[in-house]
Amino acid sequence: MSAPAAFRYLFRPAAVLLLCASITVSQTSWQFRSDAENKFSAALKEYSSGQFAEAVATFDQITKLPPNQRTTAAFIMLGKSYYNAKRYRESVKVLKHFLDIFPESYYLGDAYHALGLNYMMQRRYDDALFQFLTVLEVSQDPKLRTRASSFCESIADDNLPVATLLDLLADTRNPDSRDFISVKIAEKHLTSGNVILGEKVLAPVVNRKRPSAYVSRAQTLLERMRAGINIKIGALLPLMSKEQQKNVKGYGEEFLLGMQFGLEEQLALEKSFVAVSLDVRDTERDPTVAVMRTRELADDKSVVALIGPVLGNEAISCVGVANAKEIPIIIPVANNDGIAAVGPYVFQVNPDISTRGKGAAQYATMILGMNTFAVLAPNAGSSKIMADAFIKEAVSQGGRVLATEWYAPGATDLREQLRRIRRASMIEAGEPMLSFAGSFTQAQIMQMIQAGAQPRMIDSLLDRAASISVYKLFGRNGKWIADTLHLHTVIPEVDIDSLELPATGIQGMYLPVDKAESIEILTSQMAYFAIKTQLVGSGEWYNEVELDASKRYAEGAIFFSDFFVDPRNLSYVGFARHFFEKTKKRVSANIVLGYDAINIALKQIFGGAMTREQLANALSELQNFDILHGKVSFRRNRINSNLHVLQYSNGQVKKIAEVAVQ
Repeated sequence: MSAPAAFRYLFRPAAVLLLCASITVSQTSWQFRSDAENKFSAALKEYSSGQFAEAVATFDQITKLPPNQRTTAAFIMLGKSYYNAKRYRESVKVLKHFLDIFPESYYLGDAYHALGLNYMMQRRYDDALFQFLTVLEVSQDPKLRTRASSFCESIADDNLPVATLLDLLADTRNPDSRDFISVKIAEKHLTSGNVILGEKVLAPVVNRKRPSAYVSRAQTLLERMRAGINIKIGALLPLMSKEQQKNVKGYGEEFLLGMQFGLEEQLALEKSFVAVSLDVRDTERDPTVAVMRTRELADDKSVVALIGPVLGNEAISCVGVANAKEIPIIIPVANNDGIAAVGPYVFQVNPDISTRGKGAAQYATMILGMNTFAVLAPNAGSSKIMADAFIKEAVSQGGRVLATEWYAPGATDLREQLRRIRRASMIEAGEPMLSFAGSFTQAQIMQMIQAGAQPRMIDSLLDRAASISVYKLFGRNGKWIADTLHLHTVIPEVDIDSLELPATGIQGMYLPVDKAESIEILTSQMAYFAIKTQLVGSGEWYNEVELDASKRYAEGAIFFSDFFVDPRNLSYVGFARHFFEKTKKRVSANIVLGYDAINIALKQIFGGAMTREQLANALSELQNFDILHGKVSFRRNRINSNLHVLQYSNGQVKKIAEVAVQ
């Protein structure tokens, strides 16, 4: 993130309250003033609500009071209020005054950090860098130091030429700050190809006798300068080079084309001294061959990562070899359960099957607020795994699965399953009745009264030996209360077979299918049985042809997909245009997948992860990394946890949300 983009997010209201809570430390030698406390609370409210001009006036009043428990905090917040009011000169003046009169304050780091932000807004980048370096010198707050360090890196990289950095180096006395500036100068020299000047500026750092936070970084940089870096990424693709039929070769060739385009684009963009190339191996759609090619690449120490295989059976065969040889392997397409579980060097870009079912349940319960479900799914394959994961997660989130029905893959007659689901829905929709014809103990009556029932109503019901709906007796949570009190309730008989009565007791119905052609069969038969519920599908529902064929019944269906490209997205539009200009080919899904897969690796490599171990660590920390067809997060067991939430509405598939599976 560039420096200007990063500092816009630092003083959000929620963060401010936490920050201010941390700077309320009482100065015991000063006077406690209740009026200062009240004004400070009022000023915080003004600040948090964005009333920065009012906050300036109130914090300023506190700074003019005799020294009290809020004096130093008020100075800091006054400077920040001026900053947010875009009155940067006044902010700088207040913060400098604070540093003059409280040179030993605990909040020196906060003051220097705020000064740095002000100078950035005034585009005084050399002064800003000096302030952030000072934060690193004086502050022990890890969060503040992390932010300051990030600004130091981005300012030096994006806003300061070598000449300015050399001037700063001449004026800086702190050894760690000098080392940092020296490293940044060397990096710029290396990027421009001036290795000799880079070596000269790094020499004092690597030869320094005292410990420095930048010695290791300088030594690594110096070694790269002297030897150069050649990195390879291994690609395991079903290129079918021995086959003559083009339709057999197309899948792998398109994937490779996307990878090559991504590599060329990144090399041109980064202009780095790091030389990265592709080492492509044909897996021939044969797991045995794929394993052999994996071993060959893993044994080449210049190969720091593997991408592929793309087919599930090949991927399952190869990940164990890669993990054993401790080389990161990025599986871009295969979604089988258990792939990433092989070990810490295996990364799955495509959410696995269980994650998909779990994500659907989390969205339905946590976002849509559903708590009653039915599941209708094939009794084998990935659909069965998704259904099982959905049920487990829905129940763990407090939901109730009222009916679970299975059918053989390819079955077309689902009348019996749907009839049972309809029955469960009708029963749930009915109002449970509690009869007072029997006898109740005094303890039971007291429990009902404590749960919200009116004493006079209970007396009347007992006198008449009448029955009443638990909802009328206890309110909207009547059924839950009755169950908790172990009261025997009865559902009045309902004509299940009367299809004129819609079944409305189930809020959501999960329908993972093994093929898109099943959509019309399911939705039309559900309509026949008058089951009214929100349809929740799997990724196989993302087929506009089949959805259009079932338009009457599939309207409003929600489903979850790992792949979605919005043709109106500017990033995608730019990519598609540049790709066509370069190759004279239209972008396909396979090209996008190849492009995204290599960019996941390249961004980490150009970010400094240039060994196998470094790359594995960087990938493990990846969170919400943007790619063309979605986002990637590997923090959850190295399996991407991001899914698109799509909805079929008015003849179109639209993205309505994203879900990050927990």
